[in-house]
Amino acid sequence: MGGIGPSTEEIRRPTRVSGPLGNGEYEILDLQAGYQHSMAIVRPREAASAPALPVAQPGPQHRPEPPRSFAWGRRRSGPAQHRRRYSDLLPRAAAPGTAAPASTESATPVTTDPSSYLSGQAKPPTKSVAEQWSAWRWTQRHSAIAGTAPDVFSGLPKEFDPAYRNPCWREGGSLRCIPYFHILGVSKCGTTDLYHRVAKHPELVESANKGPHFWDECQWPPSGACTVPPSGDWQGYIALFDRAASQISLHRDLVTGEASSNTFTASGVYLRGHDPKRNNPEGVTIAELLREAQPYLRLIVIFRNPVDRYFSAFHYYRDRRAAPPSAADFHQRAVSDIAEWESCAEKHGAQACITRFHPQQLIKGMYVEFLDDWVKHFPREQLLFLRNEDYAAATKEHLTAVFSFLGLREPAESEWASINSLPKRNQQEKDGMLPETRAMLEKFYKPFNNRLADALNDNRFTWKE
Repeated sequence: MGGIGPSTEEIRRPTRVSGPLGNGEYEILDLQAGYQHSMAIVRPREAASAPALPVAQPGPQHRPEPPRSFAWGRRRSGPAQHRRRYSDLLPRAAAPGTAAPASTESATPVTTDPSSYLSGQAKPPTKSVAEQWSAWRWTQRHSAIAGTAPDVFSGLPKEFDPAYRNPCWREGGSLRCIPYFHILGVSKCGTTDLYHRVAKHPELVESANKGPHFWDECQWPPSGACTVPPSGDWQGYIALFDRAASQISLHRDLVTGEASSNTFTASGVYLRGHDPKRNNPEGVTIAELLREAQPYLRLIVIFRNPVDRYFSAFHYYRDRRAAPPSAADFHQRAVSDIAEWESCAEKHGAQACITRFHPQQLIKGMYVEFLDDWVKHFPREQLLFLRNEDYAAATKEHLTAVFSFLGLREPAESEWASINSLPKRNQQEKDGMLPETRAMLEKFYKPFNNRLADALNDNRFTWKE
């Protein structure tokens, strides 16, 4: 039912069903096409309403936890995966004599309220870090996971001090702490501005390095200081939070975190270095490693229209010794990157090219390709997804949601004044984008955006304002 066809730009809904679902006993609520399968959402015609799907809960230090899965997921940790060809991303034409395919758009309209999506996500934690760590059981893949980062698992405490909100413990007479939350990314989507405003909250203390990129860039075995001197290992990472720990020791409700902005899109690509296969024959991902090592983490992701993110990255990572690029230069880069992606994906399959991570900045905007790995390993209630455009339009409401998600109190008016006084971060003056370039990139990203909106059940993530 449904299928794949010659168009190169979108995944269409299937046009019909057959077999038991086509005999009239079921009401077809929706039809969707994926890369490998089609999906029908149905209910018996006599049913008044479809039951709500159950929300997966974290399992109960050393009994294997059942593996987590996500309904629409295809990316899987572990050995060899089925290779998707680029043509697998594309819709089939309708068969002769069948109805024209329905619109790929969901019936839910794109909302104009920039903060309406926050309340359902911004739930504070119901258990302390110490309680969650005490109840945590290693997953069935613990040996493989620990093998990718033995320094981490040999350096984790058996328990955290319940007197502190943040994950902290005593070691050699000193308080040691690691992050309570991560802003995972995405780079060039507003992570720096978000982090520095959040860090102004009176119950939050900054680390020595806002974005150390330890989990994706600092190799195991260590090959130098990386961003966590002196050795680039777990002890160096912990040391980044020693200054925060000294303040937390005086004020036990304080928390700390980090914002390595490539973490979200590095999962399944990098892991403790740029070659994840070096010490990773089982295909462990960053999301899987973080869940095993820090299962209590509160994770924040901010997305931006991938066209604008790609444009911003092009200007940010340019050669500063050369003259600023023109709109025509950007157009040529976009044409070249799309052609390179299509050639790679047709030859090697989409998944292999995502793992290859080149052209990197184009791939980073395929947010849905990385989402599954995070939702598979972390409970949904530990993930907060934001949209940059809405954050810019309703900054205070978004920060309020972040503070609630982290379990922090509402700031006083004087504290809000301090937060709001910060200048916007990482804004760049750059030549405009040609209309034809934007149209080309919007067409390229459309199927990825549609799938992201479906996965998050919110059409604002189609960027069709």
